[in-house]
Amino acid sequence: MTGSHRVPVVSFDEVGKIYPGPPPVTALRGCTTRILPGEYVAVQGRSGAGKSTFLNIVGLLDRPTQGRYLFDGIDTSALRERDRTRLRGGSIGFVFQSFHLLHYRSALENVQLGLTYAGTRRGARPALAAEALARVGLQHKLHSLPSALSGGEKQRVAVARALATSPRLLLCDEPTGNLDTATTAEVMSVIGSLHRDGQTVVVITHDGAVAAMAQRVLRLSDGGLAAVDVTATPVPASTGTMPGGTR
Repeated sequence: MTGSHRVPVVSFDEVGKIYPGPPPVTALRGCTTRILPGEYVAVQGRSGAGKSTFLNIVGLLDRPTQGRYLFDGIDTSALRERDRTRLRGGSIGFVFQSFHLLHYRSALENVQLGLTYAGTRRGARPALAAEALARVGLQHKLHSLPSALSGGEKQRVAVARALATSPRLLLCDEPTGNLDTATTAEVMSVIGSLHRDGQTVVVITHDGAVAAMAQRVLRLSDGGLAAVDVTATPVPASTGTMPGGTR
């Protein structure tokens, strides 16, 4: 099937967001873009450019005040809040700058908690969690507590938790903001491998080097898309292996 016939995972038509005042603040203005299944897109911009608002609307955490947002062909403006919550929980995996891991739970248990919140059947959770951890190269760390994991390994557990529900979209908000250069490369290698396996990925970042790892870059400036579909550096070919996660 050609790209033109695929239903976009994300479709913005003149999307805007104004926060009430006084004075009112325009956080997004007239944003129009499409993200197709299997794409790897970075959204880049300086602090205050509108990245957080863009993420909140894409992630169904907030609603636009103008324009239309379709997620996977569904007009989200027509959904009741409980339906938006259900769609978000089953179709969008979130990875944040902070790992948000429970320190007294193992890697496997932390990933299972994400499945619990998504309403996955109890008996299916351990196998799905283990499979997700294997996808990010942590099959040997299933029973490790966060205190025994490196920063990169903690973020990979967070990625596994987001993947466990088989989301249509993996939405990453500054996923390397707490990591050093070497660990950033480790985590972004994992995200790149997931993309090559067919996962749709959107990374929100201020880091030009991280943005350059995506297929395309959307640049936000003063709430608007100042440049659309900038071609980034191609994602390198997969080696067929995942990082081992040594500390």
